Amino acid sequence: ARVVGKDGYGRMAKRALQVQGCFLAFRGGEDERGVAQLRAPVGPSESYCEISVVESTGSEAACAIGLAVGDYPLDQMPGWHFGSVAFHLDDGNLFFQNTSAEPFGPVCQQGDVVSCQVHFTPEGAPERVTWSRNTEIIGSRAVIGVLPSQPLYFTVGLNRRGEKLLVSTLPPPQPPR
Repeated sequence: ARVVGKDGYGRMAKRALQVQGCFLAFRGGEDERGVAQLRAPVGPSESYCEISVVESTGSEAACAIGLAVGDYPLDQMPGWHFGSVAFHLDDGNLFFQNTSAEPFGPVCQQGDVVSCQVHFTPEGAPERVTWSRNTEIIGSRAVIGVLPSQPLYFTVGLNRRGEKLLVSTLPPPQPPR
């Protein structure tokens, strides 16, 4: 896995989030939310992202991982608005372009690793997104024809002081020799 460092983020809520070495940490206030988007758009060679919950001050991790358009609001958790879908670790719910929670998977906590993988059509369009927790599949959602046909980015949201994540991607597959 490739750890995402400071240069790996294209957009970030700079007041609420901070890159501390290889970690992404929340430093905002009680009613704040902070979103970070990876620099590279998702595609067949950028199709996997995971977050490791390194530190959490609650019994559940106050963060989310998913996909969003490039101009997604950096102060709103991913999944809550048009052009985004995300799994929220604090309640196990999936949010798909609105604030209506859909029960989806387990509540996650410190020590958990949650991944988000995008599956593509033969033409290269995002077709389906799958989330896993500690390598066990939580579930999938079809996104083709639902999310806008513009570049999408892996998007992480945090909303509680003391939350610290290690964000990683998988390198593109190497061609056989």
